[in-house]
Amino acid sequence: MYIIGLFTVFSCVTAGDERIKEKMDLDLEVTSLRTAYSNFLDNRRNLKSDIVKKYPELIAQRSEAAAGFEKDMATYKAHPSEGFSGMTINGKFFDDKKEAGKALLDAVKAVGLQQTGKVIGSYKGFDMTVDFNKTKGAFEINLKGALSHRVELGGDVLGNIQRLDNELNSFEKKLAAVKERLADAQNQLKIAKQEVEKPFPKMEELKAKEKRLNELNKELSLDKQEESEVLPDEPEKEAKDDIAI
Repeated sequence: MYIIGLFTVFSCVTAGDERIKEKMDLDLEVTSLRTAYSNFLDNRRNLKSDIVKKYPELIAQRSEAAAGFEKDMATYKAHPSEGFSGMTINGKFFDDKKEAGKALLDAVKAVGLQQTGKVIGSYKGFDMTVDFNKTKGAFEINLKGALSHRVELGGDVLGNIQRLDNELNSFEKKLAAVKERLADAQNQLKIAKQEVEKPFPKMEELKAKEKRLNELNKELSLDKQEESEVLPDEPEKEAKDDIAI
């Protein structure tokens, strides 16, 4: 029967049956459209997941960060911005910048690697804890307010205080960056909600071509059945008679 089917297709092609070429073209086109539709559905599932989880989490994180920077900026601005306003180390207040820098380094060395996270003092309204960055192999001061702000320490007593001031002075710029990322996440959520409602742009084309392909398959299948019905079975009978002789 398979040979008969092939013979029918071959006969259609040699006879110039345009349906065969149309079917072959449609097979490729429908396969391509189905692949595109499958990708469309995968993308829609990802968008739905992003709408439910990814973007809300990003918005919450960035909103919290923005609020934290605003509070810490208020704390920082409540202290004099010009000159050295003093630093407290282990309960002792230092109004001399150099002495404060030396006391800071001594306190960090005293903490060592065993007591990281310990509060050693305060600066401009922020508690200072000591941490050790294993990746960099360096001690850090963590300025703790609404948020935590890490500052890597060096060996210069005045340079370390300048690093703390640089971090405090960066709040405004960092707040602006966080607000920009927050607005971006909110915009991405808005776009995702719009995109997830859009239909597959080639759905009508896919349906029409699938319908036509099914019609062709039925027509060609009927042609095969008709071909098998008209083929005589006498040669087989004659061959058996020849053998009997």
